[in-house]
Amino acid sequence: MKKLPKKRKRILALTLAVLVCVFAIYVYADNNRITVTEITYENEKLPVAFDGFKIVQVSDLHNKKFGKEQSGLLELVKNAEPDIIAVTGDLIKRNDSDITGAMDFIKAAAEIAPVYFVTGNHEYVSGIYDTLRVDLENAGVNVIDNTATKLYKENEYIYLLGLDDQTYIEERYNEAGYAGYPWDDALSQLTDGTDGFSVLFVHMPKLFENYVKADIDLVLAGHMHGGQIRLPFTDGLFAPSYGFFPKHTSGTQTEGNTTMVVSRGLGNPTVIPRIFNPPELMVVTLKSKR
Repeated sequence: MKKLPKKRKRILALTLAVLVCVFAIYVYADNNRITVTEITYENEKLPVAFDGFKIVQVSDLHNKKFGKEQSGLLELVKNAEPDIIAVTGDLIKRNDSDITGAMDFIKAAAEIAPVYFVTGNHEYVSGIYDTLRVDLENAGVNVIDNTATKLYKENEYIYLLGLDDQTYIEERYNEAGYAGYPWDDALSQLTDGTDGFSVLFVHMPKLFENYVKADIDLVLAGHMHGGQIRLPFTDGLFAPSYGFFPKHTSGTQTEGNTTMVVSRGLGNPTVIPRIFNPPELMVVTLKSKR
């Protein structure tokens, strides 16, 4: 095989180096560029008073900072004019005790609209959640793990349901010697007595079939980071701990009476960057079919 001339080798090496640098710059920029995804959800069960009700979903921030004191993220949240803000877990990163970025966002967000929070797996394993929960509640956040809350508007109401991180639920039930399916039991307790339109805030989307079985109307979830690595015109290609072509990585899925909205999230818990998968802020507008 004929060897390449030294000059041509240098040109090829320089070209490759430039391409690598351009790709690295693109990935860095893409990991810090928030996209706003707007979804309109219609349901005849939704009371007329809640027609146009807007939920901004913030998921998987992982303590990432978007500008000074989260100014970039907060501007987008404020511009969406939310009625409430749903934080669906992984506000922090499990091995990072500095939660400044997370609390900068929370304190300012609570001044924009009421904030509702459920735990993710990173809160669960962080070892600092007890302290974090106090900080959240002191900032005015509604922590709704395993609770059903009636939200009223003009004498009508909807239910805001919050489900704790599934890993914690399973461990708690296993310690109690429970032999069944703990998430089904937790969902049953959560929905017991609810007699109207329901929105479930939860971190993990993998139990979609259980949410369908519980007949929840709308589910807001995160956790999957959009698959972490994506290709154009594809769903998630790869996600850490889930492997290739994971399910429920983004967008909406509907089965029976249940629709699930999965956020690609904002931050990054691993050294693997988000590729073709910029951070996402979800804006969900409820519409009544009545």
